[in-house]
Amino acid sequence: MGTSEEEPATAEPEKKPEKKPESPKSVTGETRAELRVDESTVYDGGFLKRYRESRGVELKEIAERTRIGARSLQAVEEERFDDLPDARVYVRGFVRCLAEEIGLDPDLAAKSYLQLWARWHEAREEDQPMRLR
Repeated sequence: MGTSEEEPATAEPEKKPEKKPESPKSVTGETRAELRVDESTVYDGGFLKRYRESRGVELKEIAERTRIGARSLQAVEEERFDDLPDARVYVRGFVRCLAEEIGLDPDLAAKSYLQLWARWHEAREEDQPMRLR
């Protein structure tokens, strides 16, 4: 009786070439790499929306995590200031939470966005008739 020793199988399974993940594209076709953030970035509603979409995050998800209504978050992105509370502190909080959830600096985003909101707010007040006390 002969003993035959079997050699262990040394053949490695075939490896499929790895695909590089594609950068998510936003509605406008920009990729995350094209959405540069630096000291000159204007965090307006359109930029916040494009950045959120490039991260693949839905407003509904942010609304659930932050407990801010999706309609309010959408109003921020669409710069529908009339649909936002008439108090700077609330608008600031909404923008900070949105920015933080999508990976942006909340302080920079709020500071930039509030400049837009303040200009709108001042213009609206100038259009209001004076109230008599």
